[in-house]
Amino acid sequence: MFRFRKGPKHASKVQEARLIKTAKLLADDPLRVIPECKGNCFLCKFGKSKKLIEKIATKKDDKKFLTKASKRGTDLSKAVARTMLLAYEDKLPVLATAKTSQGDINYVKGSAKEKYMMGIQYFHDPTIRLFAYYNEAKKGYFLYSWGNKIVCAGKEDNPPKEYFNSRMSSLSYNFKKIDGIYSCGHTSSRSSHTHISLMWKNAGATIKLCSKCAKSNVNLFVHITEGMLSKDNTEQFSLEAKYRLKCGGECDRCALDSSIIIPSDSSEGYYEGKISDRELIKKYDRHARRQLKKKTDLYVIGRTCYGKDINAFFEAFDYEDWEKVPLKKAINKTSVALVLEQASINELLNKIWETKGKEIIHTIVEDKDMTEELYAMVEDNKVVPREVLREAYKSKETMDRLNTLPDFSRLPPEARFAHNLAVAYKTDGATETVNHIDNLDTADTRLKALAFGFLVALGKGDSRRWRYNTSEVDVGEFLKDYVLKLLDAEGDDYAEALQELLKMSGSTAKIVLKDGTELR
Repeated sequence: MFRFRKGPKHASKVQEARLIKTAKLLADDPLRVIPECKGNCFLCKFGKSKKLIEKIATKKDDKKFLTKASKRGTDLSKAVARTMLLAYEDKLPVLATAKTSQGDINYVKGSAKEKYMMGIQYFHDPTIRLFAYYNEAKKGYFLYSWGNKIVCAGKEDNPPKEYFNSRMSSLSYNFKKIDGIYSCGHTSSRSSHTHISLMWKNAGATIKLCSKCAKSNVNLFVHITEGMLSKDNTEQFSLEAKYRLKCGGECDRCALDSSIIIPSDSSEGYYEGKISDRELIKKYDRHARRQLKKKTDLYVIGRTCYGKDINAFFEAFDYEDWEKVPLKKAINKTSVALVLEQASINELLNKIWETKGKEIIHTIVEDKDMTEELYAMVEDNKVVPREVLREAYKSKETMDRLNTLPDFSRLPPEARFAHNLAVAYKTDGATETVNHIDNLDTADTRLKALAFGFLVALGKGDSRRWRYNTSEVDVGEFLKDYVLKLLDAEGDDYAEALQELLKMSGSTAKIVLKDGTELR
């Protein structure tokens, strides 16, 4: 609580005036230092001191008597007599200085123990005066100090209502009382704000404060117990917290575990006055969120809890249509809670990738080797999971498109050339198809005419016309509509479109399907 600095200190004029004023006030009524009795003790702990101080009161003008009384008797009576003597001092003696939780305290030493001397000389201060009763508190007595009063409740804590009311009325919070519960107004089960509850058992009072209202310069426990003295103030109190989030799902019962206890290091720091109300709630909030991640079947995004409602949880994301089925399927099989900071597909994938990554990929491509290959790309830190899934989806689309094309047993050179360009278009798109044509190295007029026909169909003919002769350009422009028909065709229509393009290019060759069917 306090320690002493070395070396004396001379009193300033202000300090002298204050100490002398206290001495004179004490001389008017020295019995004010005897606590008012509110207990049921068989013998009063302050009985002996009271008798000595009563005698001191009758001899308050006898300096010689006061001098003797300041050296004999109880610590409390000696401190009273020594303090009263200050009124006779022309100049105060040098002061001792103690560094306490209340700041530096300068006081006049005497025969009584230092705590008594400070408590009596600062009796006007409801908090500092408690120094004079520390020994009694260590022996199990409960004392309360407020205003001009000091009350002893004996060894059974029975806090005076006046004390509690004085502490509550001096708080900077706007509490409302309902059935013995003081609340800031945002602590009901419907609230989305995390809150703490400070319960004073013997006072029959519970104080609830939410994260929205908590202040960084207030500690409820310290404020309430500032004028309370006992062996251990924390024994009369209990501290709880409720982790709250906004409800975003439809649950039969709340899946949010709000019974997460406050970590001991946080509660101890709070009781010791090292952290404020706001800091305690912040620490608890972070701790509770970590605990939620250890649960199962719980979905949280930011400050919204979806409980076990996977549909509501998933609808919060901005996903692409093709992602919905594989992601939702994987989430549904996840055995751990998904607690995310924001509705981000990337964050979601990072949470489940290690255990569900391969399953998600396989749901899309349905190919074991390709699944392993794509999964390895993430392990090698080449791409992020979502890009791998997008690549898997593109591969699946490509395979689906190619699976609609017929199998051939014989393709004439012109037909094979056109078929390869069509497959390039269906798998890699227009840009890659044009690049393939640009890299073409052939002098075959029919192939070049077909190539230009693809360029015209893809809207790139004008910029590359100079590479082709007049005949190739004319035939290519003529073939444009047949090329477009081929690019859009699937199944049997594709084979017929390819045969028609071959015929229109001037070839009389026939395409033969794998089943032996010859097209005309």
